[in-house]
Amino acid sequence: VAPAKVWCNAICQLLLLLLLVVVLLLLQVSKADIDEEKARLAAIDARPIKKVAEAKARKRKRMQVRLEQARQKATSVAAQDDVPMASKMKEIEKIYAKARAANGVKGSKGKKGGRSDKRKGPALDKRMKKDKRGMDRAAKRAGGKKGR
Repeated sequence: VAPAKVWCNAICQLLLLLLLVVVLLLLQVSKADIDEEKARLAAIDARPIKKVAEAKARKRKRMQVRLEQARQKATSVAAQDDVPMASKMKEIEKIYAKARAANGVKGSKGKKGGRSDKRKGPALDKRMKKDKRGMDRAAKRAGGKKGR
């Protein structure tokens, strides 16, 4: 039974190989086809990422809402009769500037810990600082120079 199974596996592998060769011969790809596919992929890559486009659209929508609110405030300020024109203009400019400035950057991360760029050497942790202070005190007691 075992030799027949081995022959069957071998024949199946040969048939699969033959089928693969036939498929490859039938599906010959020309250079024009390759260039066309490359152009299609380049067009896809050139499109903006969906999530980025959605975020920009949300940002634009929020800005329009803020400007609409500012426009309503500005019309109410302009409708006041007892206020001089110069102060009305200044107030309207302030309203619009505030509406445009509300589009600030959110979620910016602060600086990481460690040493600043001014000083050289490794970043000091609490243990190293304490050891350095102890060495400075010992040097002072011994009558030597300061550690720094």
